[in-house]
Amino acid sequence: MWDEFVEQTVNLNHAKEVQAIRTFLLPFDLSFDDSKVDYTVALYHKDNLVATGSLSGCVLRNIAINESLQGEGLTGKIVTHLLNVAAQRGYYHTFLFTKPKNVQFFTQLGFVLLSQVKHAALLETGLPSISHYQQELRNQTASLPSGQRAVLVMNCNPFTKGHQALIEKAARENDAAVVLVVSEDQSAFPFAVRYRLVQLGTKHLANVKVLPSGSYTVSQATFPGYFTHGMDTIIAQTELDATLFAQHIASVLGASVRYLGEEPYSPTTQAYNEALLRILPKYGVKVKIIPRVAVQEEVISASKVRDLLSSQSIESVEPFVPVATYEFLQSTEAQPIIENIKKNQAK
Repeated sequence: MWDEFVEQTVNLNHAKEVQAIRTFLLPFDLSFDDSKVDYTVALYHKDNLVATGSLSGCVLRNIAINESLQGEGLTGKIVTHLLNVAAQRGYYHTFLFTKPKNVQFFTQLGFVLLSQVKHAALLETGLPSISHYQQELRNQTASLPSGQRAVLVMNCNPFTKGHQALIEKAARENDAAVVLVVSEDQSAFPFAVRYRLVQLGTKHLANVKVLPSGSYTVSQATFPGYFTHGMDTIIAQTELDATLFAQHIASVLGASVRYLGEEPYSPTTQAYNEALLRILPKYGVKVKIIPRVAVQEEVISASKVRDLLSSQSIESVEPFVPVATYEFLQSTEAQPIIENIKKNQAK
């Protein structure tokens, strides 16, 4: 029987092949965006598409098996293929975003369930695992003062005076604060730049520790909708990310409260804030939403700064960003980033 199955790598630049995958996934209530995956495999039986699965970085997604062939080991065949491809690409620690009804299939294949909500579940396999991440967080925050501790998760694309004011408020109102900078490189400003600017912009705060968020907070694994707006699964993803933080990260960081900036513009971030408000208090973590800071009667936001960079001079953003950010924007290192923002805005 296995000789009758043929594995084929899908050409993501070939419209007909992509449409075949998209059509196959429809009955499984799975959408397929070829621009958001790096690799897709298809399994054919007598020239009929019977199974598929995709990779997006280190995340396995869109795994589906023809209903008549479920239970025949095809899930394992697809997963093994994808894990081998991931390993060839240097990913030995992978995640799987799926529906709760499928969790048992994947735990039998060696995946470990991290967190589950009504409509979504996240599993992982390989090393380093979440226990390694938790120990790293403990080590990196051990020097902070004991007592009430705040946690902030920020993308900072780029770091603005609004971000700075929010961190300063958390530092004043708590014994210590931990800032997790979103590690995914899906933003106009690369992670290394965002991380450096947050560190520079908070160096005057002795009770603040700035750390990378890693793979377990607002990442392609926990929250793909943050980077792909408009997905139908946005609520499931916000709840999953919030629950994962509550169950695995908050206690390790000693979080008493999580600070959020008010979000009047982005529906995705607003949905995330609402999920955090629903879920974190159930785990003993308070949530404080702080109104945005205004300068010259204009509310500060990273999107506003990017808009100004795309249409006006660099000098126009000076009132809205800390000194470190402004100095960076004037550097030669920033020029390719600014040019890219202008190109994207023009599109």
